[in-house]
Amino acid sequence: MADRYIRNPFEHNYKEQPLSTGDEISRWLDFNLAKIRDGLGSVKDFANENDYDVYTGIGGVYWALKRCEKMCPGLYDESNYQLIQDVCSVCEPFITGAEKVDRQYLTGNLATIAVIGSESGLITPDDSFKILRQTGETLLKLNSGKGDDELFVGRAGWLAAVLHQTDDVQKKLEQMVRDIILVMINEGQRISKEVKAANVESVPPLMYSYHGTFYIGAAHGLAGILTILLSFHKMMNSEAKKLVVDTARWVFGLQDAEGNFPSSVWGREHKTNNLVHWCHGATGVSLLAMKLYLVDENEEDLQVARRALQCLWTRGVLRKGNGLCHGVSGNGYPFLLMYRLSGCEQTEYLQKANCFAQMTCDEAVEAAQRVPDSPFSLFEGLSGAVAFLVDIHHPKYAEFPFFPIFREFNY
Repeated sequence: MADRYIRNPFEHNYKEQPLSTGDEISRWLDFNLAKIRDGLGSVKDFANENDYDVYTGIGGVYWALKRCEKMCPGLYDESNYQLIQDVCSVCEPFITGAEKVDRQYLTGNLATIAVIGSESGLITPDDSFKILRQTGETLLKLNSGKGDDELFVGRAGWLAAVLHQTDDVQKKLEQMVRDIILVMINEGQRISKEVKAANVESVPPLMYSYHGTFYIGAAHGLAGILTILLSFHKMMNSEAKKLVVDTARWVFGLQDAEGNFPSSVWGREHKTNNLVHWCHGATGVSLLAMKLYLVDENEEDLQVARRALQCLWTRGVLRKGNGLCHGVSGNGYPFLLMYRLSGCEQTEYLQKANCFAQMTCDEAVEAAQRVPDSPFSLFEGLSGAVAFLVDIHHPKYAEFPFFPIFREFNY
């Protein structure tokens, strides 16, 4: 198990570390931006090889760099300005000129066009509405059995895209949102009943399958689906909301003594809780626990998050790199979000988040890490570190990229 993570060098002395200053964040940003600039090579070639999605493609790099430019002006070296311009010159024409938008949120182009495009003003609210209506109609009919309800490619991803829209666009999509939620609840109940009929012990009220596997975490699994559904709790009747809440608390019941969770129902049965990632394990489930606390204000849910963060503190400095999905930045985010959840009062969480930020630039940590498959991307690479550092500088606005817990759908 220890081969998956590096011993946290700040485990016992984080209180002695000063909170980061603008100068330190500037140095950390430049460290990561320079690595992206020097390693990316031709931006156009990178886009052609990796596509335009936000997960491993140029879309995620673009989003991180533009957010850095907006939120941290003057905090990065001018030598990195050209990098931002080069990425813009490739990504912006794609967003404004795309002929087809697919239904896949993180691994397709839905987030790149409908979220980044609308938030940056590259497409109009009316265009956003048309894109989401079209993809929503496709998803309502989807019945592939290969993750129709999950975050990356399914209906939960579509709902996440809606959360990033203007009030007017959300209002126009209200009925479609209700229809999508109803399909998701019905599908979760249907799968749950099928699993119960097979005499499986302890089955939650809602279950979802991704290519035949019942995942627990944020990627493909219950934590991702339920976190997004809870942002729409005002759209649900009491019965549907209870199904979502009871399923979330069933997930919390899987937490082990170290604070971690199995990656799947198979992992639960075989007692394998090796992964401490956003995609699988304590990181993603901690965000579900925080979201449920925001909705229901039950202290026990917050305790689940606290135990998960203790697991992240000891086992969260991952060898897989600095990205969001299974990297150091992703495991730093829950501390930053817990700090925001506390009203920016519980500085212990900010101190620990700062330690994770520092480790994105630590040469000893880097030397012990493997090179990710997509080393410059948002979810697997250094663009994830840039996004995290921007939020370290503005903790009261911090959100896990493209997986918000503080947004609510209010119609």
